[in-house]
Amino acid sequence: MLADIQNLPSREVIEQEMLWRKAVSFRLHPLGFVQWAYPCGKPGSLEKYSGPDDWQTDFLPQLGEEVRERNFDGVTPVLPIRFTTSSDHGIGKRAFIPLGIVYWIALAIARYLLGRRWARVAV
Repeated sequence: MLADIQNLPSREVIEQEMLWRKAVSFRLHPLGFVQWAYPCGKPGSLEKYSGPDDWQTDFLPQLGEEVRERNFDGVTPVLPIRFTTSSDHGIGKRAFIPLGIVYWIALAIARYLLGRRWARVAV
C-alpha cells in the first residue's frame, strides 16, 4: 500500500497536467485560448485591458473556422491560411502574432509530440 502511494504523481505534476488539458481544449478555438491564456482585467500586467481588441475578436473565430475546415491536427501539413489586416500604427498586430497565434499553434504540435512521440522515446 505504501509503495502505491509513493508512486502517485506529485501535486505539481497533477496541476501541470490539468493546466495542459485546459490549454489543449482550445486547440480549435484560438479566441478562447487567448482569453484564457491572457487574463485581461485581472491583477497583473494585463489588468488595465478589458480583453482582445475588436479586430482580434473578429479575426480569431475566423482563424479557428479555417483551421477546423482544414482538419489541422498539428502534424499533417495543411494548406496555408492567409489573412490581411490593414490599419493605422499601434493596434497590436506585431505583438498579437507571437503571443496569441504562435502559442496557440504550438499547443497543437506539442499535443502530438507529448502524446505520441515521447512514449516511443521513453521505451
